[in-house]
Amino acid sequence: FIGLVNVMNLKAGGMGSLGAEQLEWLEDDVRRLSKSAPVVVFAHMPLWNIYPEWGWGTDDSAQALGYLKRFGSVSVLNGHIHQTMQKIEGNVTFHTAMSTAFPQPAPGAAPSPGPMKVPAERLRSVLGITQLNFVRGTHSLGIVDAPLASAAAMGDMEMSHENKKPSTGKPGANEIFIDNFSFSPASLMVPVGTKLTWTNKDDVPHNVISTENKFASPVLDSDQSFSYTFGAAGAYNYYCSIHPRMTGKVIVKQA
Repeated sequence: FIGLVNVMNLKAGGMGSLGAEQLEWLEDDVRRLSKSAPVVVFAHMPLWNIYPEWGWGTDDSAQALGYLKRFGSVSVLNGHIHQTMQKIEGNVTFHTAMSTAFPQPAPGAAPSPGPMKVPAERLRSVLGITQLNFVRGTHSLGIVDAPLASAAAMGDMEMSHENKKPSTGKPGANEIFIDNFSFSPASLMVPVGTKLTWTNKDDVPHNVISTENKFASPVLDSDQSFSYTFGAAGAYNYYCSIHPRMTGKVIVKQA
């Protein structure tokens, strides 16, 4: 995890800047890391040039990103523009977030940046929060942006499921239920060649994603299923990318 400061010498309407001393520090700091190490970078202003006319970018970010290109997974997170925008360049994912303070206009949609006035009933749809989840593996961070209008509803929905009684049915020997925002059983041991089936018993969508990129289900609505046959021994970790705190494991043994 790397925190960069690009607003120390900020001028009105100007681009962010990291400066020679910080760039030298960054180069030295990441030199010791293996290229397989996942890297997460935080900065206030964007490290990619979203709209230079409004100063939405960092003038020496290319040099900083040059030190990070050798890594297999880099996530760059920032705010400043108060809206969600994403860009993927090679193994680098750039992601900006909404604000809980005030919205800003889309790039070029107004004479200048700054607080954007919206009708009161629309305000909670243009303010929001971002939830980050890391599941060990080779994929990028699970990033979920939620406007305040839906964030509260999402929280109420998950709370209602936490208080919900589990389904009365029980999964079969080679079946895993997705129920009450969890996988049941969360850990399962099976012999090589077993075909497992995940069935969504919740009334909200979920999916099943291998952290080792071995399998990936489509989004499963209520009562829909996904199956996968395990042809090799090993430990298989998986999660729901829609709700990344939901995780499970399958341990496959030689028969």
